[in-house]
Amino acid sequence: MKWVEIQKIIPGALLLFLIYSCKEKKDELGKKYHEHPRLAQSPWPIIHANLSQQAGVEFAGPNPPLKVKLFDHKGPGWILFDSKGNILFGAANATERKHEFKKFDKGMNLIAEFSLSFSGATGVFGGIYSFIDHEDCIWTSVDVSIYRLCEIGGKFEKDMEFNLAEMSDGFSKDETILALMPLYRPTGWMDIVFVTLGFEYVKEGDFLKINIPGAKLGIIQIFDRSKVNIYYHQFREEAIQNSIAIDRKDNLYIITHKRLYKIRFDNSSKNFRSIWSYSYDPGPPPSEIECRGESSPYSCVLVN
Repeated sequence: MKWVEIQKIIPGALLLFLIYSCKEKKDELGKKYHEHPRLAQSPWPIIHANLSQQAGVEFAGPNPPLKVKLFDHKGPGWILFDSKGNILFGAANATERKHEFKKFDKGMNLIAEFSLSFSGATGVFGGIYSFIDHEDCIWTSVDVSIYRLCEIGGKFEKDMEFNLAEMSDGFSKDETILALMPLYRPTGWMDIVFVTLGFEYVKEGDFLKINIPGAKLGIIQIFDRSKVNIYYHQFREEAIQNSIAIDRKDNLYIITHKRLYKIRFDNSSKNFRSIWSYSYDPGPPPSEIECRGESSPYSCVLVN
């Protein structure tokens, strides 16, 4: 082949390579990982680190697993990805009584960090099940408040904040919201189902004992920052055992320490309707767990 012919081929090959590369990048950015309209299009926009969560979602999660030490303390935490491939970490700091959030780019360069303080005795468990929405903002919970945190220009800002104890007579400031999950078919701009732990620590002498008033399953219909509807159902003397899952038809799957439930929210009557429930034997109930008075709630649950 003559050099003149090679010169003619090179620009054409280069053009094809550039077109293919641009298409590949576009396909990657526009890749559809799931069918949920209110979650970020990423392989891991919501926490479901247990089997009951996986019952209703199709997300594969990070592969291979990330092994990065970001916090100097031990406590429950999570990892999520937004639609741009950025990595978001959340962790509870039991010693300083706060939840910490960090956002990194794909090269693990810190973009932004933020923290929220908790006050309740069970507050360390709040926000363990959080999610990233379709606009790449974090939805999380601290105590009985729900937050939407958005990163703008390298800083996290509180875009929305809903304190359920101040908005509804059915909630107290001592409760802890464990999990948040958005519905597939919202009535408002965003409908979020949530569950509270349903137990509280009571000190008796040198021991911490657990009292079980009962977990609450609720829904917050968010139309804008100032207009929301809140509805809930309480499981009397039943604590949340393994959080919550939602299928594509917005059926809810709840596991308490006594029963398994399939429940649906009826928007016309504004009530939660039980479709089925089954009892099972999970072992000792939380009320039989005793801890030394100086134990932290987190270490108490870990040991038991």
